[in-house]
Amino acid sequence: MARPPRAACAPAAALLALALLPLLPLLPLLAGLGGCAGQARRAAQASVVVRAGDTLYSISWRHGLDYRDVARWNGIGADYRIDIGQVLVLTPGGRGATAAA
Repeated sequence: MARPPRAACAPAAALLALALLPLLPLLPLLAGLGGCAGQARRAAQASVVVRAGDTLYSISWRHGLDYRDVARWNGIGADYRIDIGQVLVLTPGGRGATAAA
């Protein structure tokens, strides 16, 4: 069976566009439901406790941050060593606590 010519599809596309027109005001609301919206929420977390297997890089990546910034905010040296139970601050202007263990 042959496909209809493109010109025959234009009226159907126009009708679909008109049918969806009332939904345009809802687009900003729907945009926050998926995609990267979760990453912005995670980056807003103020601190995190280091768990077994965590690295400074993995924690920073999960929260959308640069590991060098997190190291600087927490007074971590060039070896980037962190300990299980250590509280890392994920925003500038605070100091992380020492290891709890």
